[in-house]
Amino acid sequence: MTGELSPDPKRRKRAVDKLVRVYLLGGRRATLLIHVEFQNEVDTDLVARLYLYNTKIYSLLGEPVITLAVLGDKEPAWRPTEFDYALGGFETRMRFPVAKLLDYAGEWAALEESDNPFAVVVMAHLKAMETSRQPEARLEWKLRLAKSLYDRGCSDERIQQLVEFIDWLMVLDEVREERFDGALRQYEEERTMPTISPYQQRFLARGKQEGLVLGKQEGLVLGKQEAVLDNLAAHLDSVPDDIVAAVRLVGDPERLRHLQLAAIRVPDLDAFRALLVDARASG
Repeated sequence: MTGELSPDPKRRKRAVDKLVRVYLLGGRRATLLIHVEFQNEVDTDLVARLYLYNTKIYSLLGEPVITLAVLGDKEPAWRPTEFDYALGGFETRMRFPVAKLLDYAGEWAALEESDNPFAVVVMAHLKAMETSRQPEARLEWKLRLAKSLYDRGCSDERIQQLVEFIDWLMVLDEVREERFDGALRQYEEERTMPTISPYQQRFLARGKQEGLVLGKQEGLVLGKQEAVLDNLAAHLDSVPDDIVAAVRLVGDPERLRHLQLAAIRVPDLDAFRALLVDARASG
């Protein structure tokens, strides 16, 4: 579907996130198409882009599409909800629901009590923004959120998925990351986790166990390189060949982790090129 929805298949484009089939109350089967767009910073082009994606999906599939926007920026007043224009007696309009993650900062107690896994996702996002220049506070909150998954009674698979998300979003330096890993491992041992714990599964999925599984290291690096390029494409719509080639030259997983997060925050491609130069120089 990604290639069909992108005007140019060679360019890395955002694709439909979910296609859900549901049944109506009367038993009649219906196909519900939902396009979810996550926007992490203010972008005046967002509404036009959502309109283009929505109409493109409809023209290809011939079915109604619900477009939703999830706003993860820091600007409380920025709340785009519609795209419209009128000319020569013609008028078109698209209104779409918006979830502003910043709004949930005042509902922290409810998020902590919720059994919805997306509550942890929202909390991790909010604390990642709040602790952007506070590494010790970020470490503390990262541990607190990871431990809360066990207390919520999540399945091992769900814990593994959410810890991976928290790990990706709340990036730490190498020393603090080791402290996080050690504290999480100790927490599992204290809880006498059965069989393979979510902590161990997490490292198996990343190509690591408690030590380092050397045979998986190459796959880990390739996976992180792809994540960097995917994030950059989602943020800036396309990735030039020179940046693709430069990312492929970065082989250190820790530097790739930082580039993965930077890819959704840089203002433009030139800023990301500068980060790549720094990554190569330090490597």
